[in-house]
Amino acid sequence: MPVNPTSIWATGFFTGLPEGQAATNKRQPPVPLLDRLLAHMRRWVDNGLVKDHFVEWHGSGVRSVKPAFKTAVKLAKLPGKVTPYALRHTAATWLMGSGWLSRHEC
Repeated sequence: MPVNPTSIWATGFFTGLPEGQAATNKRQPPVPLLDRLLAHMRRWVDNGLVKDHFVEWHGSGVRSVKPAFKTAVKLAKLPGKVTPYALRHTAATWLMGSGWLSRHEC
């Protein structure tokens, strides 16, 4: 099932749940999108670049970003086992350390 991009653009939050799917016990809090990113995403929708899925490739929904992530890690020559979780928390730590984010925004 696709994630409804319209609800993302309208609310400014990404829930990660496909439309119509019930939440599970796995902690998946809604993620607020930064204003600049949200503005770009809304423009993509207005220009017809994004239609039915949060992540699309050649007009079709992407079932998994894992192959692309693995390729990106390889091309970046990142050492060790790199996961999206590790990158997300590293980025948040750097942003908080620079004073860009307060603890309430993470």
